[in-house]
Amino acid sequence: MPANAFDNRSAFGGGGGSGTNTAKTEEDLTGQVDGTETQFIISSAFVASSIDVYYNGIKQRVTSEFTIVNSTTIQTTFTPTATSSLTVAYYT
Repeated sequence: MPANAFDNRSAFGGGGGSGTNTAKTEEDLTGQVDGTETQFIISSAFVASSIDVYYNGIKQRVTSEFTIVNSTTIQTTFTPTATSSLTVAYYT
């Protein structure tokens, strides 16, 4: 996935500010997907309101398709198949 794939601010002219890069951290959790697990560990603590979860490239809805267990763990409400992809984007 290209850098800043989940950060569309540049497509809309940015937003001013200090020029500091505040893009979301992107992480591929596909290596944890085995067809049986529903809890997935994120490598850094994330801001709960900032996390975006993508299953096979489709954005998932919090509480409908996933829940936040704690600041480093999410749980899907379904079991991702072993051949699927799971990625997240978040602020720390």
